[in-house]
Order: sequence, then C-alpha cells, then structure tokens
Amino acid sequence: WPEIKQFDAERQIMVERVGFLLQKIGVHVQSMQCRLVIVLAPDAARLQAFYKSLTDTLQDSLPDYHFEWGWTHRALSEKLKALEIPFIEPQYPPDDLESMFVPLDGHTSGKAFGLIAAQIVEQLVYSRR
Repeated sequence: WPEIKQFDAERQIMVERVGFLLQKIGVHVQSMQCRLVIVLAPDAARLQAFYKSLTDTLQDSLPDYHFEWGWTHRALSEKLKALEIPFIEPQYPPDDLESMFVPLDGHTSGKAFGLIAAQIVEQLVYSRR
C-alpha cells in the first residue's frame, strides 16, 4: 500500500513506472494533436467521515506501520510537474464535502464530477489563450 512509509522502495518503483507510462501517454496524445489533462481528485480516505474512521481504525490496528496519508497524491503531482503534464487538483467545498463522495462508498459523486467537469473546461479554455 503506497501510503505506508515502510514500503518506500516499492513506492519509488511505482512512481518511476507510473511516470514512464504518463510520459508515453503524453507523447502519444501530443502526436495525435490532442491535449492531455490529468485530474487528481481528492481521496475519501482522509476527507469523508466514514472513510476517515476506517483509515483511523486501520492505522490503530497496524501500529508497526507509519501511514503517510496523501503520499500517493503528492508523489503523482510531483511527477506530473516534472513531466510538464498539466493537471487539475479539484478542491471540494468544506461545507459540502460529504456530498462530493458516494455515501459509504468513497467514489467521486455525480455532484463532484460536475465540479470537476467545470474545472476541466476552465483549464482547457483559459490555458489556450
């Protein structure tokens, strides 16, 4: 699990492999005269109340492991910056956070997809100028 610090060697391998794939995808998309924009959507693990309680329980159950919640998101955003691949990191309104995820599921909700779609359009329209 990439959020566990003790798996750092495996995490670094994952970052390099994902970076390799993203670079190849970027080249392919550019060769087709298209634009690539990656969406790094927020993870329910530390935001949605239900999943936060589950991850707290997991962490308490495995005291020998040090969890770095959000590590995967940070590693991916750093790799995207290094590869100069544009990406969007949607921010969900704190007062409406629960509705951004499917209840008791953790997947992105339709409401959040609407917010993400608006940000993609904004990125594509305003970054062309």
